[in-house]
Parts: sequence; structure tokens; C-alpha cells
Amino acid sequence: MKPLRFVAGVIVLASFGALLLSGCSSDCGQVAEERDQLKKDVEALSATVAVQASAMESMREAHESLLARFASEIESNDIRIQLLVDGVELVLPSDVLYESGSARATMSGSGRETAEDIAEFLANTDYFVSVIGHTDNEAPSAELADTYATNWDLAGARAVNAVKFLCDRGVDPTRITAVSRGEFDPVASNDTPEGRAMNRRIQIILRDISK
Repeated sequence: MKPLRFVAGVIVLASFGALLLSGCSSDCGQVAEERDQLKKDVEALSATVAVQASAMESMREAHESLLARFASEIESNDIRIQLLVDGVELVLPSDVLYESGSARATMSGSGRETAEDIAEFLANTDYFVSVIGHTDNEAPSAELADTYATNWDLAGARAVNAVKFLCDRGVDPTRITAVSRGEFDPVASNDTPEGRAMNRRIQIILRDISK
């Protein structure tokens, strides 16, 4: 009888082992799938981080290049240049480029030289360019109201004219856009002439979207 009990025990153990292996096969397969998916997610995230790091380095280099190129204009307050989290910002006071209350570019003297130099720089890069027009909170004068009914219109016209100027000098029109913010994104108080002058500006933002 003992041999029979031994055989029966072996059969039971074998059956139990098979059951365990069957369950492990299912569970282990799921674990393996999750592990493989996690590995893919980590690889994708690493690739994204590498791309972002490359883009940030590109923008840092552009920032340094622009600071060196426009050192004299920065000193004379004809342009402000700042490194952003996702790009580089250039700010030109509207009074340097445009007649007061108008979208007609004066483009004379230092203003024209600065604009020409910006166009030359952008024409030789692959950055995506956003040109944003801003005004102070004073409404367009009565004689201009038929053409520019609101500051939205005035800021938009200034941005469009700036884009045309840049494109006429070789900037790729497929990677540039004109935006109006009107009076609604001030950087200073509109209660003083100095503050209003700061708010009247053309903002140019460069972003590296090629990577």
C-alpha cells in the first residue's frame, strides 16, 4: 500500500505543480508585458527629454548670439532681449519703429538698422517666429479711428507690418505668425507716459521646433 500512497502523492504534487506553473505562466506573462511597456515608456520619455534639452541648448546659444550682436542697441534701449523657458524674446519699443498712434513704420535711423539686423539674423535660422503687437490703453486718435477702430486693430496692423518687413528680407513665411494683444498685456502702468511707452511694443519670440 505504501508504494500506492507514494505514487498518489507524486501525482498530487505533480498536479499541484502544474497548476502553479499554469498560474505563473499567466501572471508572469502579464508582468513581462507590463515590464516591456514600462521600458518603452522610459525610452520614449528619455528621447523627449533629450529633444527638449537640445532645443534649450539651441535657444541658449541663440540668446548669447543675440546679446553679442545687439549689444549697442541693448545699451541704448532700442531692444530688450531675454531668455525664456521655451525660447528667446526680443522686445522693440513701438516708438522706435512706428509713428505715434499709427501702424505706418518710420523705419529710419537706428530703428531701421535694428529691424534690418533682426531680419538678417532670422533669415538664417530655422526658428519659429511669433510677432506680437502691443499698445498702451489709450484709444486710437479720432483721425485714425476709421482705420484702427480699437487697439486690437492697431496692434494687429503693427504686427502684420513687422511680419511683412521680415518676410520681404528673407524670413520664411511658413514659420512666422502675427498676433495682436492690443492693450491687454501691459508690462508697466499706463498711468505715466513712461509706462505707456513701455507698453507700446513689438514682441518677437523665437522657438526651436525643428528638433
